[in-house]
Amino acid sequence: MVSRKVQDLFYKGMAYLELKSIRWAVEHLRKAIELDPDHTPSLYALGRAQYKVGDLDQAIECFMRVVTLEPKDQFAWFGLAVAHHDDGSYREAITAYKRGLKLNPYNEIGWLWLSVAHQENREYPKAIKACRKALDLNPDNLDGWILLGSIYQEMKNYTQALDAYQKALALNPDSAKSWSVLASLHADKGELAQAIEAYLNSLAIDPRDERAWFNVGSIHLKTGDLAQAVESFEKAAVINPKDERSWYGLGVALHEKGDYAEAIEAFQNAVTLREKYTLAWFRLGLAYHYDGNLAEAIKAYEETLRLDPFNTLAKEALVRAKEESE
Repeated sequence: MVSRKVQDLFYKGMAYLELKSIRWAVEHLRKAIELDPDHTPSLYALGRAQYKVGDLDQAIECFMRVVTLEPKDQFAWFGLAVAHHDDGSYREAITAYKRGLKLNPYNEIGWLWLSVAHQENREYPKAIKACRKALDLNPDNLDGWILLGSIYQEMKNYTQALDAYQKALALNPDSAKSWSVLASLHADKGELAQAIEAYLNSLAIDPRDERAWFNVGSIHLKTGDLAQAVESFEKAAVINPKDERSWYGLGVALHEKGDYAEAIEAFQNAVTLREKYTLAWFRLGLAYHYDGNLAEAIKAYEETLRLDPFNTLAKEALVRAKEESE
């Protein structure tokens, strides 16, 4: 029999957990476990609380104790699987997902997460099999079709990927995510005009998708449409000023346009956000170099070589800058 004290502590811990007061939830649940180390509801709830604050080791320990005491607890198996998954331990996650799915083979989300774990472990046939299990349970699962398409896309099976993405769009033509993944498929195939069209369809639905704007900018940069590239990268940077890659892309587009002063500003933003951004330091050096500021160019090239001593291009550029400054 579970004591009244343990039950009271457990229910209070659960209440705090629902209120997102994690510290108080953990404190009450630990007290319950101190009184009854085998109280699986408290162990499971504590695992959830530790997971919510990112303490994956503690979460895994709690879920492991639950499945040891209650091997048929499907929720604990899935909790363990997700914690291992987030920890990057895909093999352990796969094992736990399978144990949970053996107990409940109708868990659509469980099949999808198993598929993702197989995909991240580059086990593509197994990922497809698990994803199709989920889709058999619910053929209208939009995320399932997008996931299936992404697996086929990674395998470079573009025909099957296109079919999956089209099924997703048939389910919901207003899904920005579906248009975005379709765009990435066209880009992978070198169909750049179709890629831009699909990205713009996505952005018409979700105009604050910074990654879509970045990708559009990258395609315009590749095709030499520098004005459109600058505009797209600027939109990405405005949406998320802390994304150093958008500033880097903007800097490259501005440099190619010959707007060196503005390119310098963009590259400076990139290296401020990520101090060890070697490519951005090198491009900053080039921008200073082309703008005629040799002293700052030399500093940027030297920083590039500090981060990457074997960067041949930076070595050559540094030699030229020093020669020109004499």
